[in-house]
Amino acid sequence: MAKVVRHEAGNQPLRGQLAVAEVIVNRMKSATFPDSACAVASQPGQFAAIAGYHAVEDGNTWRTAVAVSRLAQSAHAPRVVPGALFFHAAYVRPGWGRRHTRIARIGDQIFYR
Repeated sequence: MAKVVRHEAGNQPLRGQLAVAEVIVNRMKSATFPDSACAVASQPGQFAAIAGYHAVEDGNTWRTAVAVSRLAQSAHAPRVVPGALFFHAAYVRPGWGRRHTRIARIGDQIFYR
């Protein structure tokens, strides 16, 4: 999960990073998606290909991604995009966006249920 947060939202505000992690958690809870963070993150075409992505694990950005990922999985996490299962960068307009309900724009990303 931290790899996805780092790669997809490392340049976003903390709320945006938490929203990306929350999408993974929401998918884990959904019957439509796998039930583990690794399986969700590894689904083809869903997130940046993390298998070949080797995040630098000694900087503040990595430590933040790990902390955000842990927080998102905790019972105490604030929900910033309740029910969100999808997101994309604001500069793209994927065709699937019209089939889902837009619930938030945080930083440079748009989130949907």
